[in-house]
Amino acid sequence: MAMTLPIIPSAFPCPDGTIINLPTKADLTNALAKIGDIPSQLKVYLVTNAKNITAEAREEIEKVIKDVEDFMDKLADIASPYWEKGTIRNWGKEARDAVEEMLQEFHIYVPVKIMELISKIIPVSFKVNLLGIEIDVLKILTKEEQTNIKTQIGNKIDKFYALLPDSYKVFDGDFGIECNEWKAKAIWKYLKSEIMDWVTNSIFKLGEKLIGKFKEIWDSLGLPKLPTAFEFDLESLIAGWKAIAKAKYGEKTKEYRDYIKNKLDSLTIAGIDLATIIGGKIALSVQSIEDEINSLISDFRDFKINWKKKLLFMWVETVEKFFKAIGLGKIFDFINLTFCDLLKLIGFPQTIDITVPKSV
Repeated sequence: MAMTLPIIPSAFPCPDGTIINLPTKADLTNALAKIGDIPSQLKVYLVTNAKNITAEAREEIEKVIKDVEDFMDKLADIASPYWEKGTIRNWGKEARDAVEEMLQEFHIYVPVKIMELISKIIPVSFKVNLLGIEIDVLKILTKEEQTNIKTQIGNKIDKFYALLPDSYKVFDGDFGIECNEWKAKAIWKYLKSEIMDWVTNSIFKLGEKLIGKFKEIWDSLGLPKLPTAFEFDLESLIAGWKAIAKAKYGEKTKEYRDYIKNKLDSLTIAGIDLATIIGGKIALSVQSIEDEINSLISDFRDFKINWKKKLLFMWVETVEKFFKAIGLGKIFDFINLTFCDLLKLIGFPQTIDITVPKSV
């Protein structure tokens, strides 16, 4: 029985979105997940068609499996520390998590670079305490500091997980599954979300200080006020859904999980739904509903933060002449940085070199 093997693309999409038009994760995640899912698809095929496969065909398929797994392993190494290898390998999930981390990194990197520029005029503190962990946001962009914080999390997972808002806890058994590895990742992603929020709020405050310090220039240029910060109480919304689901269906039931997922799927923020936020549906061949719910929550949480930053940087663009007048014109070098630029900075490969026979 002949089998047509999956087609592997020759290159990754490299999204050009900037910090203002909010790069999405669907295209890049799906491209990676599609490749990462090939080994599991082929392994299932080998099992279900064992009696009909020749020794030569089996050898050919096993070679493809090894080549793809080796490629994904190399990709994971290149994308470290954003890409973490799970105890049980799930390439699609690992790829999605890595893309989420890289997007979070992008939304930290640009504001931090802008804060560095502003610090030449106005004193800036880059230290923040989150979940009891002292963080220097200048160092958080380094692999060493990220490894240091992840080690702290790994040593006291339950302690840090208990500090998360209850509405963001998905892997503590409430939804039917408890997994320390996924807890640790949830803690880390929450920390990065909080860092994203902190740097955005910091730039709002620095903007106010700059306007006050250079009020004469500001008034002479007739420039607009800072935008109103975008607020959306996602935690209370999720907490309310969980209370309703618990009363109707009880915890750990399929109906409980489905209720929360359906609510997240239908949620819109500022008239924008999830499909628009992430750039389309992310197709993973293997994904638990708990992991899917956690990913949906993370998407909305980060979108809320990044929408506020989008409004801020759109405002920055409208007052460009002010920043140039006070010697901060280089801010726009970072605002115009694309997500594709970031991928190139970390050495993410642009081409895929795997040869797969058309059929076996």
